[in-house]
Amino acid sequence: MEISIKRADITYLKDIQNLNNQLFELEYNKFDPALKIGWTFEKDGEKYFNNMLNNEIVYIALDRDKVVGYLAGSINIQGSYVTKSLAEIDNMFVLEEYRKYGIGTKLINEFKDYCSQNKIEELKVTASAKNKNAINFYKKNGFNEFEITLKQKVNSNAQNKSNIFVLHSLNGDTINIWGQDIKENFNKQGIEVVIPKFPIRADSSYEKFKEILKEYCDNKTLNENSVVIGHSIGNAYFIRFCKEMNYIPKAYVAVAPGAVYNIPSNRNDYIVKVKEQAYCKKEQLDFIKEKVEVKYCLYSDEDEPKEEMFKRFIEDTNSVGIYLKYYNHFDGYHRIYKIPELTELINKILKNK
Repeated sequence: MEISIKRADITYLKDIQNLNNQLFELEYNKFDPALKIGWTFEKDGEKYFNNMLNNEIVYIALDRDKVVGYLAGSINIQGSYVTKSLAEIDNMFVLEEYRKYGIGTKLINEFKDYCSQNKIEELKVTASAKNKNAINFYKKNGFNEFEITLKQKVNSNAQNKSNIFVLHSLNGDTINIWGQDIKENFNKQGIEVVIPKFPIRADSSYEKFKEILKEYCDNKTLNENSVVIGHSIGNAYFIRFCKEMNYIPKAYVAVAPGAVYNIPSNRNDYIVKVKEQAYCKKEQLDFIKEKVEVKYCLYSDEDEPKEEMFKRFIEDTNSVGIYLKYYNHFDGYHRIYKIPELTELINKILKNK
């Protein structure tokens, strides 16, 4: 890894937009569902970054020729009511796989040096109150708490608006296959689609899943008007979550529910241990059966033992079973990028208010 920091020009516009869009998705999924995903590439977003690159300050972090992080800052922000010159870090982002290498600190230090050379006296930055990692990062880089912004919802109708949650599979492929199609389809209708990113593969665990999903409950994004779509192991985790948190969604659609039951397997890899901590208890399945009114189970032509498992799941949860041929496990390996029947089903659920 050979990291260098340099001042960006307009030729890096698309790279910076791509990074900023990832920042928007992170903030949207974890901290601020009011953000407009895709704004970065819209007319206003492109105008903003054109201005930042031409008239303000943007630094980028490069690993050879790859842009792995950026910082966009405004300088000499000063009103007639203050006596000190001020600069602000508008937004910054470093790719996840490049974090913990000091790249964010290098970007900040480069901007601080510029501010110092240009007689700027103070530098500020804003972070989401719930984003503890960002807040701790900024504090380690010399920032102190200064202002607190408070917000509340005043439109009760907005709070009652339905949204859609997609809970991904063990390897996370749901996010980039049909999960993305669901997001694009319903975003066009003005319906919020949230796809939380949980730890995958050997790092997957119910406790980590619960910790992340609970944040959405706490900030009311996941609420009684949410339509929840679970894929594979996401279903086992979600069923346990509902029972423990006494959470009842507007509707629940289980897509190829996996790791719900303790079924013998010939595997001897990490998947065995992950499944062992995911299995559902009878009382958890009973909670879904008795408390959640609208329930569906989509399954396809996997091997026969799993077909029996799906039928058992349908009976144990009193769900409406929907068999779809040729979708197998609805996964990336089988290149399932769209599930039109699922889109149609969600539309049906949302219309039945």
